[in-house]
Amino acid sequence: MADEEGKLVHSLKSRVLDLPPSCVEFCPAFPSYFLVGTYSLQPETAGGSNADAVIDATSDDEGDGQTPKPKQPQSRNGSIVAFQLVDDVMWVKSEVIRLEQR
Repeated sequence: MADEEGKLVHSLKSRVLDLPPSCVEFCPAFPSYFLVGTYSLQPETAGGSNADAVIDATSDDEGDGQTPKPKQPQSRNGSIVAFQLVDDVMWVKSEVIRLEQR
């Protein structure tokens, strides 16, 4: 263990994903496979769907009689990418349907 102290670590393989990675999962039953989860919050927009609107009760503090404006939840995107590592070659096996939620 002391022999490995101070050794530099470097990447053997790398890949750029469409979205920022948020987690990696391994399975002992299938050691050549691993999953990478991605997740990204999208910038807030002026428009959007009112289906998931949350009422901001503090927006009517002045008592001007106007209806409180709905506050839109921030949308987010994500995906799960399955990889297989065989003979030091990394293969993308599949990309699970991308989550887009408001």
